[in-house]
Amino acid sequence: MHETLQTPVQDQAPAAPWSSIAEPTPEQTARATEWATTAADMAFEAASDEAKIKKLLTKAEGSVPAAFTSVQHARKASQTAHEAELHIRAALKKIRRLAHDAAFDAERKVLGSIVKKAHDKEKKAAEERAKKLKSKLEDKAKQAAADAMEPYDDAMKRAAATAAEYAKRGGDLTSQSAALQMQAQLILGEANQWQSIGELAKAQGMMVQSRKMMELAASLNGQANTFYNTAKSITDTLPKYTAEASAAAYNAEVMFNPNAEPPPPPLVLFQTVGQTDAQ
Repeated sequence: MHETLQTPVQDQAPAAPWSSIAEPTPEQTARATEWATTAADMAFEAASDEAKIKKLLTKAEGSVPAAFTSVQHARKASQTAHEAELHIRAALKKIRRLAHDAAFDAERKVLGSIVKKAHDKEKKAAEERAKKLKSKLEDKAKQAAADAMEPYDDAMKRAAATAAEYAKRGGDLTSQSAALQMQAQLILGEANQWQSIGELAKAQGMMVQSRKMMELAASLNGQANTFYNTAKSITDTLPKYTAEASAAAYNAEVMFNPNAEPPPPPLVLFQTVGQTDAQ
């Protein structure tokens, strides 16, 4: 930097001899010397700065291609980093999906094992409960069947007892009829003897007595046959009680045990038996 040194203009007066050393020349000279020294220092600094600038300029001129190359490398590195980031994101997404699938498979396997164990445990417990319930229901079914059969069994026993009573009465009447017939035969034999000796009146009376006894014996025998027929008709109904009791027992049993076996069909059809009796 150069500065133009200007000497302050003084009022011009007639120059005196040796004006160079007259006042204020010494002060101005000292100030000019100071300015010159300052200017010299500033010139030195400017020269030094210029050298530095030239050096920096030379260095900068050499650094521009390197900087440009660095920029290109940085751009390429940035692009590579961006592509790598995209690959990493895709890989991370895939890894997350695989991890999710693996976790889901593991969860499914673990839960499947847990569910299977729980199912097996519950199945075993259910089978035990079903077994106990089945046994309990079978017992109830048997009891229900027995209870359902009881009225029919009682009725059949009463019918059988009635038939036996009719048969007994028929037997008693048959015995009485046989006794009367035997007694009538004896009286008739005695009447024949009285007739053979001429006691006709006595013989006639005994014959009348014998005939009445035979008529009574026949009546008793007819009544006995009626009792026998009644007993037989009652006895013929006894199988029906058994069939009806079996049907009632099955209906009661199946309410508790659906797998109960139905009763077998009767060996003889009751209608056929009735038709046979009628014939």
